[in-house]
Amino acid sequence: MAYGENEAASSDPIAGSSRKRQGTICCPGMTSTATTHLDAGSDTRARLAGALHVLAVFIVFCAVLLVLSAAWEWWRRSEILDHWPVASATIRSCSLRRSFPFQRNGGGIVFWIRCDLEYSVDGSTYSTRLDSSNRHAGRSGKLYTLRGGSFVVEWPEREFGAWLRRHPHGSSLPIRYDPAHVGSATLVGADPVVDVDPVPGSLLGVAVFAVLALSAWLGARRLQRPTAS
Repeated sequence: MAYGENEAASSDPIAGSSRKRQGTICCPGMTSTATTHLDAGSDTRARLAGALHVLAVFIVFCAVLLVLSAAWEWWRRSEILDHWPVASATIRSCSLRRSFPFQRNGGGIVFWIRCDLEYSVDGSTYSTRLDSSNRHAGRSGKLYTLRGGSFVVEWPEREFGAWLRRHPHGSSLPIRYDPAHVGSATLVGADPVVDVDPVPGSLLGVAVFAVLALSAWLGARRLQRPTAS
């Protein structure tokens, strides 16, 4: 019987070839589908890697601009502190100013002090209006800033208010004026409340940008690694 069954199977070439085709039809389709999914995944990873590379370049560009800004501000302040003479100005009026540039987006508040001053140089009296450094705070009024190598919490409105109480009408305030244009004055170097050196904050921003750029670059490199099939 076994011999007869084998003979019958071998004598039916159409059935045999059909069984062979049925055994191999699924393989090409599965291979094609797997290849399609692999290609789609590779394309997605390549696009993400390219986007991260672009982001890293943009962040580096912003960091370079911030470095240039910090260098310019450092040079400007050094020139003023080293070469501009000091004069004792009389306060005619000072007031606290507020601005809400991002109020629609739930942003914070910008505080600064504006003073009308008079000072004399070589017998001539000059009047000027000077603004202090801006202080940005959240809607709660808090400001997180870097001071003395550590982060501290400040309340700009309270700090400016206390400064105004210490500097009423008629009190004096040291200012610096341009020796080439005596009528041009500044509060740079006046005191740490109305004059805040922006360079440390800019350098902190550069450090943050550097970390972000490095993270984006490492993410792009990781996406470019070949995946196991």
